[in-house]
Amino acid sequence: CISYVYVFWHARCFEAGVINGVYQNAASINALQTWNDVIAQNIAAATIPGYKGKSISFEAALPAGSATDGSVARMPKMITTRNLEQGEVRTTGVNTDFAIQGPGLFQFVRPDGQMVYSRDGGFKLSREGTLVNKQGFPVMGLNGAIRLLPEYGPLMAESDGTLWQGDQEVGQLALVQFPRPDHLVDAAGGFMIDPDRPQFASPVIYPLINQGAIESSNVSAIREMVDMISVNNAFQANQRVIAGIDSALEKAVEILGNT
Repeated sequence: CISYVYVFWHARCFEAGVINGVYQNAASINALQTWNDVIAQNIAAATIPGYKGKSISFEAALPAGSATDGSVARMPKMITTRNLEQGEVRTTGVNTDFAIQGPGLFQFVRPDGQMVYSRDGGFKLSREGTLVNKQGFPVMGLNGAIRLLPEYGPLMAESDGTLWQGDQEVGQLALVQFPRPDHLVDAAGGFMIDPDRPQFASPVIYPLINQGAIESSNVSAIREMVDMISVNNAFQANQRVIAGIDSALEKAVEILGNT
């Protein structure tokens, strides 16, 4: 479609082939830039306990409102999903550290009242004896914030998240799950929030929690770096194609102008 004689005698083919090629490669560059941003976010959060990385997939789709007769080229459509695979669980021996095995998210309340979610179970006690996370947000139990009583002894936890001090039950960690986890939005500090609140978070029926352990992120920094190199190579390839099309257009205009 981009030989010069063919361009001269078949202007419609010229437009559909060459111009659509420019659109396709420009759309690809935009998609690759977004993929690169996702990779950068994964690498930045790779050290956050319990962080679930994101991945990108592509499919060919017609632009909105375009004809279906084949005259319009399909463009890359990007789909972002969250990888919910279990991260490595490592033992810490700290009795306020908790690792979730299987589905579920811990719940926390920010000072502004916003409920946020994470699988980072690295907790501590506040001055008031409330179980809080690293940022000081209260950890939500089935009946609200969990307060410990120092005089009752060390904290012990059952596998379902029920917390004890001696023979005194002091609460139960509340794990929730969402019907559409991909709709959760990342927030500062490695948290997730529900922008469509309420999304009807439901309790995990059979929670499984390990005390004295932390779940690592499921992001492989090495894998992300390999993907970043691939994205960079693809980005450069698309730039070269667009430069080649631009050169062909320039020569075509020159040919047409000399006729």
